[in-house]
Amino acid sequence: MPTLVQAASSIQNPDELISPFTGAIFVVSLLRKIIQHTMATDSSKTTNQNNSKMKRMLHTTHHSSPGFWDRHYSLLKECNEYGNLLRHCTSMRVIYADPLAFNVYMTFCAIELRLWEAAVDEAEQTGLPTAESMKQLQACAFKIANTVRVTWSVQRMAVSLTTTV
Repeated sequence: MPTLVQAASSIQNPDELISPFTGAIFVVSLLRKIIQHTMATDSSKTTNQNNSKMKRMLHTTHHSSPGFWDRHYSLLKECNEYGNLLRHCTSMRVIYADPLAFNVYMTFCAIELRLWEAAVDEAEQTGLPTAESMKQLQACAFKIANTVRVTWSVQRMAVSLTTTV
C-alpha cells in the first residue's frame, strides 16, 4: 500500500479526486508531523535549559537543535504540496458551502501558522534574523482572519435572507 505522500503525488487531477473529507485526512497527517516537529524542538530546549552553568559558559553561541531547519523546510515543502492538492476543496466557493471544507482550510492555515511560529522561536533562540519567518507568520494570520471575516459576512447575509423570507 502506498504512503500518503506517494498516493498524493500520483493524483493527476486533484479537482476531481480531492474531497473535503480526503483533505481532512491530509491535514491530520500533516498536523501530526508538525506536532512531532514542534515537540522535538520544545524537548531539546528543555534539555538545553537543564544543562549546567559550566556547559553554558563553554558554549557561548547557541546552536539549533539537530535538524530543526531540515525538518522545517521539509515540512514547508509538504505544506506546499498539500496546499496544491487541497486548492479545489478549499476554494472560497466550496468553503462557503461545506463546513468540513471550511474546517480543513482553517486547520491547514493554523498548521502553517504553527510551523512559522516554531521557526520564529528557533530563530530567536539561536540569534538568527526573524524577519522572513515573521512575514510568513503574519501572512498566515491574515489568511485566517480574512477567511473568518468573509465567511462570517456571507453567513450573516444568508441568515438574514432566510429570516426575512
